[in-house]
Amino acid sequence: MTDSRKPTLLVVDGHSLAFRAFYALPVENFTTKDGQHTNAVYGFLSMFVNLLKAEQPTHLAVAFDAARASFRTREYPEYKATRSETPAPFQGQIPLLQEALHAMGVTTIVKPDFEADDILATLSTQGADSGYDVLVVSGDRDSIQLVNDRVTLLYPSVQGVSQLKRYDPVKVRERYGVDPAQYPDVAALVGETSDNLPGVPKVGEKTAVKWLTQFGSLDGIIEHASEISGVVGQNLRDHLDDVTRNRRLNALIRDVELDVRPDDLAVQPIDAQAVRDIFARLEFRTLLPRVFEATGAVVDDEPAAAGVTLPEPRRLAAAEAAAWLASLPSADAQDSPVAVLIETAGGLPSRVGYAAGNDVVEVDAAAPDDLEPLAAWFASAAPKTLHDAKPQLKALRRAGFDLGGIAFDTLLAGYLLRPSLPDKTLGDLVDRYLDEEIPAADPNQLVPENDGASAGQLAWFISRVATPLSEDMPASVHNVLVDIELPTLAALADLELAGVAVSHDKLSTFSGELSARADVLAQE
Repeated sequence: MTDSRKPTLLVVDGHSLAFRAFYALPVENFTTKDGQHTNAVYGFLSMFVNLLKAEQPTHLAVAFDAARASFRTREYPEYKATRSETPAPFQGQIPLLQEALHAMGVTTIVKPDFEADDILATLSTQGADSGYDVLVVSGDRDSIQLVNDRVTLLYPSVQGVSQLKRYDPVKVRERYGVDPAQYPDVAALVGETSDNLPGVPKVGEKTAVKWLTQFGSLDGIIEHASEISGVVGQNLRDHLDDVTRNRRLNALIRDVELDVRPDDLAVQPIDAQAVRDIFARLEFRTLLPRVFEATGAVVDDEPAAAGVTLPEPRRLAAAEAAAWLASLPSADAQDSPVAVLIETAGGLPSRVGYAAGNDVVEVDAAAPDDLEPLAAWFASAAPKTLHDAKPQLKALRRAGFDLGGIAFDTLLAGYLLRPSLPDKTLGDLVDRYLDEEIPAADPNQLVPENDGASAGQLAWFISRVATPLSEDMPASVHNVLVDIELPTLAALADLELAGVAVSHDKLSTFSGELSARADVLAQE
């Protein structure tokens, strides 16, 4: 079998990556309407989808810890004893993650009395022996010992689960100064804080590597312990029992009896409907198409988005629209703002859509002066709801109008509620909160059958989605929107319109000073 045709086995430490995802993503931004926390599931699946797309494995499995208790805790009860209790928001997410993986056709493996890393060690050893290229994904540094010419470790970087470092034998030697098989010897001497395995006092990685280079192995170091002088030598002799125990415990088991072998883990087709069902419960709408794309799923039976009958906009002249706005019962009511959507062309307003309930109005503007009758309403304190108000405010100001009374901005509200999620576009918010889809023109058609939602209809969607968005906002978040974000919005618009004066000479001088300081710091 040529290298280009070798099968690729991808094995993932589910608990390790799920925990990292849990701490990487804010819990408050990943909670379903019924209160289920989902940040660990979302973060894991996002990373997992990227892995599938980038690595395109032919065989695949995700391993999970059965429980904290294992043969290691029987030998050393203090093993991992310093780890805090599982956070309450994390509890219950692993079964949901496993359910999602099963729907995606992914085999999950749990073995009582063993850790997920032991399962990974067994499968990676079997896979390498059977001619697979093996990718091990784990956030546990003990997995470094598995690396060889056929096994590569993908380890989360400090940036979180979204970025993985690749460790082959060369990379391990560059980073730790030893071969992968010797890494457990280093860890036995230095200790593992996360596993509550104390090392030799005052012995760090450099000292451990120096001893291994000098004596060849951990057994060689122990054999010549009496020859090592100084405080560290005495510390080593005083803690030999700790060192040998650490080495026993950090050795991964490579022959765990499992119900499957690598050949049984061929990538399977996903169950599209099951994926839709679990993702709907988890409210992962934007993640669904990424899963289908990464798995190469051909989904012919994808249900259409929830249908909605759009109101037909009334086309009015600006003067007629001004009269209509003045006649609205909610014209001065702070709790009943009018939704506004300003379309632009060349940085100037070209069409304005309004929505008050199901009453939808549109005003065309071939020139800015066409909107003059609406100037007073634009500038008034009459409450208005917009989506992404700043560019619309800038367009009005370029045309000589002001915009007052911005009571709610659905884009800003979506960002404040879930900064880490892609629920920012109006379409995303409508999908999440209304379970509807905004009609859009098909970009693949030379002559689209429809033009998509008009300005007035978009304003109608803004008006409707603003209510559940507002209800979803805690009082503290709403205060940030009203007291900070909306007032700042107008100031930023002015700043962007006016620009900022700078001195080229002063900036150049400052740049030179920074470069000189950077050089000094680099030398240090």
